[in-house]
Amino acid sequence: MYFDLCIPHDDSDVTIHRQRLQTLETLGFNGACAVQSAAGQVSASDRCRIQATDMTVERKALPPSLMIAQRATSLVSSKPFQQFTRLTVSTSEPFQPQSWLEVIRSYDIAAVRPFSERALQQACTSLEVDIISLDLGQRLPFKLRPQYIDAACKRDVRFEIQYSSGLRDQASRRHLFSNAQALSRLLRGRNLVISSGARNMMELRGPKDIINMGTLFGMSQEKAKRAISENCEAVLARGAARKLHFGVMTLVPASASAHRGAPCHGFESHNPTASSGGSSVRSDKKKRVS
Repeated sequence: MYFDLCIPHDDSDVTIHRQRLQTLETLGFNGACAVQSAAGQVSASDRCRIQATDMTVERKALPPSLMIAQRATSLVSSKPFQQFTRLTVSTSEPFQPQSWLEVIRSYDIAAVRPFSERALQQACTSLEVDIISLDLGQRLPFKLRPQYIDAACKRDVRFEIQYSSGLRDQASRRHLFSNAQALSRLLRGRNLVISSGARNMMELRGPKDIINMGTLFGMSQEKAKRAISENCEAVLARGAARKLHFGVMTLVPASASAHRGAPCHGFESHNPTASSGGSSVRSDKKKRVS
């Protein structure tokens, strides 16, 4: 399954946004994130206001280039197109964790675009965030330090490359490829997602084109494919776990824990009938009766 995790929502009307989603579906994508943007410290006014877009409205005819891409990819899926919500906050200052958490829980995923080393450090090391989206279409105002990158990877945070900036002008294209290659080297192609950030449907590309573009960013074809599929699914799963207050629990079989001499933390230890056939429950009943 292919996803585009960055379709701007707050800079377009409903018709333009629908056209972009319909184009993505035609190109073979299975879902997309509508992005609401904010700047600086977040507040209650930044809670999610995005409504799902009706995809059943009659489609506008695609440009010839996109029709050719559709026939070339042959990736159109019969499954319903999935719509998600995302908050992207641009900042130069670190966030207050409590207000940040209260706001991002109203979205499916949360992203930060840091414009200072302090903001980047917090996003990589401690902030509850799913994506770090760097403005790769211009010269970065800080160095990409390996210790920050490694800290983010250990926390399962992904870095985003938005390719649409490279389609607008030559200077942005030069910065995009230079910065994306540097980021890919630091990450060794892992923990990356590639999104469009498209302002209109002409800035969208199909999965195969994006995978080929990823190789120009210094990624292998397999890792470039993951950047629009498996890595995106991992981001959405992480956001869903936070939104629904789910945690991760490891179940250890009773025999394995006993072999190590450690207490059992599997289901057996919480079920009084698991090893005694319910004798402890029956003995408790006898005591209450007597």
